[in-house]
Amino acid sequence: MSGLLDLGYGPVVSVIIPSRFRVDLLILCVRSVIQHASVRIEIIVIDDGSESGLISKAMEPFPEVKCFRNEIPQGFAKAVQRGVDAASGEVVHLLNDDTRVEAGWLERPLACFADSRVGAVSPLVLIDDGKPSSSIDSAGDGYSLAGRAFKRFHRQPRQKSMSGCWVFGASGSSAFYRKSALEAVGGFPIEFGAYFEDVEVSWRLQRAGWRVWFAPESVVWHKVTSSYLNIMVSE
Repeated sequence: MSGLLDLGYGPVVSVIIPSRFRVDLLILCVRSVIQHASVRIEIIVIDDGSESGLISKAMEPFPEVKCFRNEIPQGFAKAVQRGVDAASGEVVHLLNDDTRVEAGWLERPLACFADSRVGAVSPLVLIDDGKPSSSIDSAGDGYSLAGRAFKRFHRQPRQKSMSGCWVFGASGSSAFYRKSALEAVGGFPIEFGAYFEDVEVSWRLQRAGWRVWFAPESVVWHKVTSSYLNIMVSE
């Protein structure tokens, strides 16, 4: 795979970040995206019913961010789909609000979409727990013979050398999707609310003939226990 997807005008990639509670982590996430973006992007934050519009207000100092507010919380899947509907990039990139990206995280995934078979790309997601040695949250998703999806290499030590490969799917915390492929399979499954919606998308893509590539050159850090989803489910 080679070549960078270039749309000529407008954003190459639309970064979609749903958020409801964690303003502090959201700001860190947005700052990391702005700092490390190497191609044209648009950043779309979905304020999913935050109290008193807290998320929307926190985004006001960022002219780079388009913020859309749900007056009533709709849940992760609906928040993501609203972002997809608003996106103008040919590639959409989902990020949980408790993630941050490393320099160079965009280049390889975008290059992968030069392959017309690719419907989604998974970065290497590392657990951001403050420990000196990093562990893996996800190296793409796999699917077992028992019929269960799983995070590849979950909680295993980060390997010095990892190779790109075809995988079953990409974790919704940080997945890249070809927008036309995502739309062709019905978009994000809003009936799921939260959790397993990314597995359903992967299934739909695979059944439609699209493939998913794991790109270890793209690194995203994820706090995991602070995630929008964990807080929402605990209510």
